[in-house]
Amino acid sequence: MSTENLSEDQIIELEQLALEETKLAEQADAIKNRRDAIKTLLRDTLGQGTHDLGTTRVQVKTPTRRLNTKRLAAAYGFDQHPEMYSATLDTTKVKNLLAPKALDDFYDTGAATVVVL
Repeated sequence: MSTENLSEDQIIELEQLALEETKLAEQADAIKNRRDAIKTLLRDTLGQGTHDLGTTRVQVKTPTRRLNTKRLAAAYGFDQHPEMYSATLDTTKVKNLLAPKALDDFYDTGAATVVVL
């Protein structure tokens, strides 16, 4: 879409918003990096548990454990252990076997994405 239908004031306002978005994104990255560094320092220094630090309480939780299904599948393949597997819908095969028109009703559409370049 071009900007030819927009007034000069609208273009200036949109440009300012795009510049503000870029600045905010940079600040968000810096804030995220700082928060990650603080959390790492607290975790490494305090260890697991709940800690009272003056008027602030910090809780370091036990890390969650998740099965790594790729490693598990490599160690216990389907050929040797079919009882560990179940059939699932393969969307790649579905897309190859059905016409795009037949799949239209099965797509969910998310929100449009805005990227300031």
